[in-house]
Amino acid sequence: MAADIGLENLKTECIAALRNGDEDAFEAAAVKLQEYVPDGLHFKMETLGLLTCLALKQNCRRSALKALNLLSVCSLDIAAGDAEAESIFLQNLRFAAVMAARTHDKDIFAAAVSKLAVRYATTGYVKENAEAFVNLLTALMFIAADRRYTNVLPMLRWLSLRLCKNEAVGEDLLLPFLREWACLAAQAARRGWQDVTAQLLNGLFYLLLKQNSFALTRSMLLYVMMHMQMYAAWDGAEKAFTIYTPVQKFSLLLFDRSVKLKDEKQRVEAVRLLLRAWRDFIAAAARQTMQDEMELYQSWFAFGEAAESEKYKKRCRLFIQLTLGYWAAQQPRTSKKQLKYLKNIFEPDLVKDKYLRLLEAVR
Repeated sequence: MAADIGLENLKTECIAALRNGDEDAFEAAAVKLQEYVPDGLHFKMETLGLLTCLALKQNCRRSALKALNLLSVCSLDIAAGDAEAESIFLQNLRFAAVMAARTHDKDIFAAAVSKLAVRYATTGYVKENAEAFVNLLTALMFIAADRRYTNVLPMLRWLSLRLCKNEAVGEDLLLPFLREWACLAAQAARRGWQDVTAQLLNGLFYLLLKQNSFALTRSMLLYVMMHMQMYAAWDGAEKAFTIYTPVQKFSLLLFDRSVKLKDEKQRVEAVRLLLRAWRDFIAAAARQTMQDEMELYQSWFAFGEAAESEKYKKRCRLFIQLTLGYWAAQQPRTSKKQLKYLKNIFEPDLVKDKYLRLLEAVR
């Protein structure tokens, strides 16, 4: 359907103002366009998205921000269940965010993300556009990580957490998104960006804890630890322990939660997953770096002992002792000769009572 002639004229007026660098004239014309009474919501949103991009290219930041704000205002007129209009809004918000990143405008990129956060906080529209929203979130997270926009990552993490409450987002849609998230963390780790890596991994693991799905947690933990293993092959296990610190913290939290499960089968299955994942990581890293497992276990132990919190040290020691116990039970020939060099890790021995019974059940 052709746009109203009045809207076309206002669009032309806005473009002309930008070309002349007249931001006052642009603002006046853009407000008229947004407030134009006849139907034309789709045209308005598409136009305001275009104008945001043009203003950024022209280095008219005030105009870009105005157009972005008006795009957000237009979204308030979208009727509930109007998937097409929502799709147009998401698409044009994405255009604006991508252009802000290309023009190195961190503030306007952050503004675009905040508009999305406000929209998502007040409506349930994602039920009709779940896949489009997840794709948008993936693109925004990539930009934020790649540009090191660390102040934007918490907003994106919050938006991601909202997906957990969305019945339209199943694990078939969530898993690919989380894998992309983990890949971004791996890329940041490879670049040595510990701050970005920590934010991404902490956000990812927090979402998994909230989602509370064993299948999803298992898949993502093993996927992240595969990246950690690759990093260890490149830069050594010691550096891997450091830059992937959130993996250990998540494992300890998951272990504490698993031990408290009332269902014995679930408890054993969850703890076995953790011990097997860490045993396999140590074994693979040892092969790749041409070291004995005992050297990697000593490095892991030293990393835990370097923590300031005595409580955290004790939790690390217990977890490592349990992993060693699992290793000894599963690979007795490999571990027998090496365990005698790891006696310091068992001083004191914390695997007693319920933990000893749990280890016996896991074996």
